[in-house]
Amino acid sequence: EGTVIVPTVGEIKVTDLTLSSAKQRVLAEIRKKYLTGNPTVTLLDIRDIIVTITGNVRRPGRYRMTAAQRVDRLIQEANQVVRPTTVSTPGQSRENEANPSYNPATASKRAIVLRRRDGTTVHVDIQEFFATKNDSRDPYLLEGDEVFVPTADDTKNIFAVYGAVNAPGRFEYVPGDSVLGAIKLAYGFTSRADLDSISLIRMDGSTGLLRSIILRGTHLTPGSKWNLPLQPGDRILVKETFDERQDYRVFVEGEVRFPGIYPITRNATTLTQVVREAGGFTQFASLQSAELLRNSVNVDEGQFNRMLRQRGDITPEDNNYVSVEGDIQIRKDVVNVDFERLFLRNDTTDDVLVQDGDRLVVPSVRKTVHVFGQVVTPGNIPYVAGRDVQYYITQAGGFTDDAEEGDVAVIKWTSRQWFQPGKTNIEEGDFIWVPPVVRRPTSYWLAVIGQTTSIISVALSIVLLVIQLKK
Repeated sequence: EGTVIVPTVGEIKVTDLTLSSAKQRVLAEIRKKYLTGNPTVTLLDIRDIIVTITGNVRRPGRYRMTAAQRVDRLIQEANQVVRPTTVSTPGQSRENEANPSYNPATASKRAIVLRRRDGTTVHVDIQEFFATKNDSRDPYLLEGDEVFVPTADDTKNIFAVYGAVNAPGRFEYVPGDSVLGAIKLAYGFTSRADLDSISLIRMDGSTGLLRSIILRGTHLTPGSKWNLPLQPGDRILVKETFDERQDYRVFVEGEVRFPGIYPITRNATTLTQVVREAGGFTQFASLQSAELLRNSVNVDEGQFNRMLRQRGDITPEDNNYVSVEGDIQIRKDVVNVDFERLFLRNDTTDDVLVQDGDRLVVPSVRKTVHVFGQVVTPGNIPYVAGRDVQYYITQAGGFTDDAEEGDVAVIKWTSRQWFQPGKTNIEEGDFIWVPPVVRRPTSYWLAVIGQTTSIISVALSIVLLVIQLKK
């Protein structure tokens, strides 16, 4: 009932009072009776209150809340997927019925109406409360409150704030919105905002033409003539000050003296400068296998390029080849640099400009050639400069009985491309693959013979037909 009973003092009404105000009233009434002493008042528990919520919420109805909760907490309760109601008759427990027209995308967050028991109406603005911490925009609940959540028009009844603000985006328009209030809803300017170039862009409702009003951020104060009222459809653009300072960097890993991340100047730092900053190569560095990697194509762009290729007149074989190359480029786009010529012969024609995000990978020297497949003892064979494929196969014990000697392939360590023996020089780290003889079942050869016989029969029939026609 909103009363406190103090023996020998009487009943004290504390309805709709805050805790501090209620304490003051109770103590004041006690001191009227007892002039001495030091009475205290302590809140043991927060009493429940019954409030009602309607409109664009998942489960409208009556809810049992506490006076320490705000309107936004009631909306959260009403929008839970399953929420047993706390208001029921004795012996009953049911759920509030779901609202079939509930749409969270269009539920208003800024034009919520709170009706008090005494008939007063309060405008609730959840977004402004979280942005400005203005308590009046999300008040505490009281006994008998009724909350109505309207449906917002997210196509016309909006305005937008873009550019150098902390939370750019589109916002629901409510009467009374201003430029300064919109900036606050977007959580204020960023550190790079150009306060001398704020544009209020407004569209003429009858012609559809745009006009722009330039404002200064230093003039946007409450009550200022520059703090213009907004209209639905307005857009505020806060430009950024021009600043080239960004975290341009490259990653260096592997056989250098000081691996790590190094800052660079955009379009000015060369590969040799980066290596110099990293302390140069170690004695174990393999310049032959070193790579400068650049991720210039992302996954989405690679998929889009794959779709674009479908427009062209391209054979399935070529399409598969280009697709593989595109996938490789996404994961490992190698910049063409001859490290040995650049760093051992000082030929600066290979000294490229590095870009932001580049990775310089310098692997260790691999003094072996890996021979695998149909050889007696597959494994790593010590690398000897100038030796051919047959040398490494001999070192691996020679061919097995199942080896297909005519199909031996050399796989390059850096590019993983396949070459026939004699078409490339064996280098450290390369692979030599000896495939097995393909043994096909008798049914396969019978099928081949049958197809060949059919072709010969057709050819003979054509010849006989031609001979008959010539007679």
